Amino acid sequence: MASILGMTVKSQEYQGGVDQLADKINRCFFDEETGFYYDRQIAETDKDDDCTSGNKLLIARGRGPEGWAPLWAGIAKQVQAESVRAVMMNPNEFNSFVPLGTASLNNPAYDPDIYWRGRVWLDQVYFGLIGLRNYGYEEDAQILAQKLFKNAKGLRGRDPIRENYNPETGEMQGATNFSWSAALMFMLKKDFNKPLVVSAE
Repeated sequence: MASILGMTVKSQEYQGGVDQLADKINRCFFDEETGFYYDRQIAETDKDDDCTSGNKLLIARGRGPEGWAPLWAGIAKQVQAESVRAVMMNPNEFNSFVPLGTASLNNPAYDPDIYWRGRVWLDQVYFGLIGLRNYGYEEDAQILAQKLFKNAKGLRGRDPIRENYNPETGEMQGATNFSWSAALMFMLKKDFNKPLVVSAE
């Protein structure tokens, strides 16, 4: 916004902050061994410039949508995005019947009948699809979007749009006539409701 308004100095200042934060996120929240981003445990000994002083990555807690947030924000490095993409497209993780749930299928806390333990929220799906697109994985984004449109019950008919959906069955869950979901459905259809063209590779 500062750049659009011609505020060159402010724009450069803000961009410097973005670059610093992006570097810290990639250093401190990405696990090379598992190829995914995780939250970190908060420790009183933490220093602002240090990510190894006791605040360990919460890998054992399992994977969730925080892993693709850096792709949505466009701050991941390409090699990191490639690793996250592999996790997102894994049918034993997030590429379920209705994809990109709030916990991976192999997350120790996974339970699609418990709030934020695997149910599919449309906003988290949208962030994931935009993240894939940001790094050139358009085909993957389209595949996941079409699975959502096809398998989440009621999205093709006249049923009310629901708060969330079961990742394994597509059953509607949560509140009915959910405006948050409806707004995201509009965005999903606008950005990803295109004929799926799969490459010959």
